[in-house]
Amino acid sequence: HLKHRYSPYSGGGMGRKASDIFTMPLCFSCHDRLHNGDNDVTNYQAEFIFKTLDRATQHDIIRIEYKPYEILSL
Repeated sequence: HLKHRYSPYSGGGMGRKASDIFTMPLCFSCHDRLHNGDNDVTNYQAEFIFKTLDRATQHDIIRIEYKPYEILSL
């Protein structure tokens, strides 16, 4: 899941799981490097995820629909 400096985009936070849309599979080695703060992986994490999402939407593999939050009256 998109982590570290990019967490504002993923909606994650302490005790909150980021959306699965911001997920990228990694091999064991890269996963370990990411969790250990390796800048070679963390610096490009968001770029990999967002480029993949962009291509998937361009080729109609996935569709992303914006739904603004509704304000509930109490």
